[in-house]
Amino acid sequence: MKTSSEIRKNCKSMEGRIERLGKKLGKTPVEMEAKHEKAFERQAMFLGGDTYEWCGVYSTDTRELFLLGVLIREGQKLKNNYDK
Repeated sequence: MKTSSEIRKNCKSMEGRIERLGKKLGKTPVEMEAKHEKAFERQAMFLGGDTYEWCGVYSTDTRELFLLGVLIREGQKLKNNYDK
């Protein structure tokens, strides 16, 4: 299981990726995230035991899961939940 500091570090890394991708697409990170918010609300599932799933990835942290899903839905490749 990931520690809270590992999750925070991973979220920070993904937020940076979303920001860089947004610059390429001419969008802000807020716009990028807003685009996928409703899909997350409809599709993300609680699997029990503090585990959530969306876009084929799993996490114990909903922010981390959301950011992973945004990157996936924007066509970005991830090696794993700690991809830089």
